[in-house]
Amino acid sequence: MASPENDDNNPTSRDLVVVPGVIMPYIACDEEALHNLCVRAGLERYGSKRQIEGVSCRRIYASLNFIEWTKVGVGSVVVSNETHPSAKAQLKAELDGFCRGDWLVLGSDFHRLEPIENFVWQLKTSDLRLFGWFVRKDWLILHTGADANILHKKYSKFAPYVTDTVSFRESLGEMFSKPITSGKASDVISNRT
Repeated sequence: MASPENDDNNPTSRDLVVVPGVIMPYIACDEEALHNLCVRAGLERYGSKRQIEGVSCRRIYASLNFIEWTKVGVGSVVVSNETHPSAKAQLKAELDGFCRGDWLVLGSDFHRLEPIENFVWQLKTSDLRLFGWFVRKDWLILHTGADANILHKKYSKFAPYVTDTVSFRESLGEMFSKPITSGKASDVISNRT
């Protein structure tokens, strides 16, 4: 039996690679090994069976905290405009669109939060904010979410979500403590549609 340090399906810090000219560490292992690493960390992959079996061009993994928030917290969000879909419908559309590869614009659809050295990103809908980090291009790990109407234009209110996301990431160990550090959209996602 191979030790975890030598197991090809159990990447270690030796597998962290920096691409020359890009400040973007990423986990240099195949998708199956990275998926297994996410599963062992207790993260659940988002998506329908069809998305997971190959249609999806981006991946979302969710912490138990995020999953709980989607079950309890999202239901308490009151939409800001009666013409908007429900918060649950916004969440589903955002996650499905992300996985499909729908076009995302840096700034209006997603962006890196301050302080930038924490490498926490948010996906945005009209009434929701979803917080996580990119462990690899097109691989987003979501840890928490919030009612955008409470946070809107009050950037100091984002701090607890950033801190919580960073603390969770660090609790997962070395393999997840090295997120993509670039702030360029093209370094974290592929826009395919």
